[in-house]
Amino acid sequence: MTSFDELLHLFGSAENLPHLPESPLELANLLEKSDPNPSEIERHILADPALTAGVFRAASSAFYGRGKAPSTIREATNLLGHRSLRALAIALWTNALTRTNIKTPHFRIDRFVGNANFVSNLSVTIAQSQSARGDWTNEELLAAGTLHNVLFALLAATAPEEYSLTYEFAQTGQITLNQSFTMLFSHPISDLAPRTAETLRLPPLFTNSATAISQDSEDKSVQSLQTAIIIAESIGNNLTTWLNPITSTPIELSEDEITHLIAQTAARPDILVAA
Repeated sequence: MTSFDELLHLFGSAENLPHLPESPLELANLLEKSDPNPSEIERHILADPALTAGVFRAASSAFYGRGKAPSTIREATNLLGHRSLRALAIALWTNALTRTNIKTPHFRIDRFVGNANFVSNLSVTIAQSQSARGDWTNEELLAAGTLHNVLFALLAATAPEEYSLTYEFAQTGQITLNQSFTMLFSHPISDLAPRTAETLRLPPLFTNSATAISQDSEDKSVQSLQTAIIIAESIGNNLTTWLNPITSTPIELSEDEITHLIAQTAARPDILVAA
């Protein structure tokens, strides 16, 4: 079995990781600036036809609640706003990952996308229901939700045998993939995030969300994301196929509250579809 240090080495080389479009990540990083230049944003989007189409599609979609389709990129970016545009850019990059040829039967794209969408929307629904104002905006929670299981997709693409081993061990022990990886490699998979972010030039939100998932936090936004992940794992809407009982979550919710929140989440459009 490949050691954790060997996985770190694999994730430290861009040649080993999937070749994904760089424009969405460059846009996300550009939007990290405190006062990005609107003309620079416009030029960056227009330089990539796929990114241009994605921005137009999102600005016209029900996900962002737009009624009239914009006629120019400047109009589209103004409609979306910088935070929504950054969340969209991250979703577009994650969407490209779903088109990667991953050679392990245990990784299914439909489960990956379904889990990312569910966690994204549920984390926002929980935050809104609890008036949980933390350090992250709703748009950042959506983006973090799409990123929360990306490391497993990258593991499946980069080290398919190790992913299969993690999956099979999780299924045998009726535990989550995160728990399985930690037991097998003596590290949480989030420990791969800093190296991955450096290699792929991922925005800070990637490392922040991966780290937040595996650590205790008083931030209500983070707790909303953690709670959404636990609920997703418990009801079987995860990368695994079994049901686990909901025991405890960072934000305490009754079973009736969880049922209501899931119903609200189901009514939200999926961010990866909108992207």
